[in-house]
Amino acid sequence: MKKLLVILVLAAVAGALVYRFVLVTPEARLCSRMVELCGEQGTSSCERDYGELRKAMGPEAMERAADCVEDSATCTEAVACMATGFLRDFTEQVGKGIERSLEQK
Repeated sequence: MKKLLVILVLAAVAGALVYRFVLVTPEARLCSRMVELCGEQGTSSCERDYGELRKAMGPEAMERAADCVEDSATCTEAVACMATGFLRDFTEQVGKGIERSLEQK
């Protein structure tokens, strides 16, 4: 009986981890945490808006932003974390574009 209980607990933990890190999109995690921290209502377009941002900035930037926001303790920290992450990727892309244009003769 104890073995069955241990197996059920391990299966539940594994299921929760798969759901949390595989099945839930970064956009959903971001919106959920922002609502939790900032108390924003009317976030029906939140995931769609972040989806558009993901197309522009790339999936890595969205994943980093979601991870950073999840670790934030306050709304201000979460917003600053997100903005800084996206700004970093934006400036990297601008820098690459400038570098490429300067290499052309």
